[in-house]
Amino acid sequence: MVTIDHLTDSVRMRGYSQKDPLVEFKQDSMKVFEELLAQIDREVADTIFKVSSEMIPVGMRKNK
Repeated sequence: MVTIDHLTDSVRMRGYSQKDPLVEFKQDSMKVFEELLAQIDREVADTIFKVSSEMIPVGMRKNK
């Protein structure tokens, strides 16, 4: 929610420079949403990796 508040304030300021605030908000919010999805993908991949490595019996793990 804080991110949306900052985004709204930023877009409001750009409205003074003769840019359409709605278009600016849509573009910026899409970037934020894509970053959120990428972060979720990374966290899911990390979690799956941790779970799968924990499922390997200790004696069968490769030590580096």
